[in-house]
Amino acid sequence: MSRRLSHVELQGLPPALTGEELNKEFFPFTLQSIRITRWHPHIVRALPLVWVLRQLSHLPSLRTLTIEHHVFSMFMLRVDEQSAAAALPVLPSIHTLKLVGYYARGVVHPKFVPKLAQSLPNLATLHLDCTALPGGSPEYTVDHLVLTNIPWWLKQDLTPWKVRRLTYVLGPDRGRSCFSLAHGRVDLSTALCLSITQPVIAAQIWDDMVEHAGDVRLFELESSVTSFSELVAPLIERRHCPTESLARVPLTCISISTRELGIPWDSDGSWEQARNEFLRGASSCFPSLRYVAVATPHRPARIAPAPAYPGDDIPVWTWWRVHRDSSDSVVEIKEIPVWEGRRVRKFLRDANARAMRDFGGRSRRVAGGGSARPAGDIDK
Repeated sequence: MSRRLSHVELQGLPPALTGEELNKEFFPFTLQSIRITRWHPHIVRALPLVWVLRQLSHLPSLRTLTIEHHVFSMFMLRVDEQSAAAALPVLPSIHTLKLVGYYARGVVHPKFVPKLAQSLPNLATLHLDCTALPGGSPEYTVDHLVLTNIPWWLKQDLTPWKVRRLTYVLGPDRGRSCFSLAHGRVDLSTALCLSITQPVIAAQIWDDMVEHAGDVRLFELESSVTSFSELVAPLIERRHCPTESLARVPLTCISISTRELGIPWDSDGSWEQARNEFLRGASSCFPSLRYVAVATPHRPARIAPAPAYPGDDIPVWTWWRVHRDSSDSVVEIKEIPVWEGRRVRKFLRDANARAMRDFGGRSRRVAGGGSARPAGDIDK
């Protein structure tokens, strides 16, 4: 194996790694990521993850570990107490761990969590794909939790995991049930960033946010079925009488991407009108709102039929800045370059609570309105 490799993908485990002795010569020290596929049950029972981690514990640059086709993590972290190497290895360099379940049958065992925290003390991103959260799990904190294609047939209580950022993705082939934040089964009381990608997102999602994630600053929604007009209707309806519960959420940025608009494509000005009503409604409902991103599939005017293939729907993003005065009243809503919006999104995804508070303060200080407005602005 080359001594300069940065990434390795293994199908199962080669014989060189199945012996009892630690093999420090197999992997180059330059490795930054390892992906192990075909981690089938009979392999897991013979070689639990703890054993594999020992084989990787000497790699100083390893940051990402992916294990696919696992079934039960209770076997993955099984420790033979009679073994001389029973102690858990510590891998401080690993920042990202991804576990992909075997045909949506992966289950995180409660005992997995404390062992995970002990073995990977600097883990920043835990990605569970087709892998259900543990029932009866102890408390656990991870910076970024990614949940993709979680099995819906597992109905369990809230998992006491705290996160700064939650990304929840369900593919279009995984069903079309209306999504609720409660489906994530994660404690969102400390969440600052929520990114939800679902086929169907009910308009109730805004009230869900207030109930489950009252401190969120970045709220990203992407739907392939729910239309834009349906998703934003609650904010438009409450524009002139926003509720106190919505106003208390310190939301800084909203990002919405849909494949359907819910209005005719060939009606002149209808899309711009719907978008502007949403911008006004969102700015009124959330006094702390500073940025809004909207993406819709680009289709020329008067071409109503949807494309034959989903890939033909290329989203077109527009970003908007909400300028407010010292009392947080809206002065103007101004379109900004997409590159600037992308920088805002990246910052908010990575920022902690203090950085977000400072960012909100800076946004408030530089807000202001001029007498002349570019064509990209909208009236209040």
